[in-house]
Amino acid sequence: MEILKKITKTEWENIFRLRDHLSKQLIGYELFDYQKKLSNEIIISVLENRGDVIVSANSRQSGKTSCLVVTVVFLLLFYFSLCKRFGIKTTPKFNIGIF
Repeated sequence: MEILKKITKTEWENIFRLRDHLSKQLIGYELFDYQKKLSNEIIISVLENRGDVIVSANSRQSGKTSCLVVTVVFLLLFYFSLCKRFGIKTTPKFNIGIF
């Protein structure tokens, strides 16, 4: 997948703010900072088609699943529109490889 336009720091911040707004709608609150960091890494990896293996070493009951749910729903809702906005070539399907 090729990115035709580099995503700027400000644009990444806007993408993450959109995720934060969705988080408030889905689970009633913004993700905590350590959850946002994990979510940001996943979103960047997906949009840049890096295919990173990302490991979360947080303790039990720390909100890993909530973080993943918000991130996956965000990607399902906004992946294709973000790809179109930034000129990222896509396939007709979006596959999620988590867990």
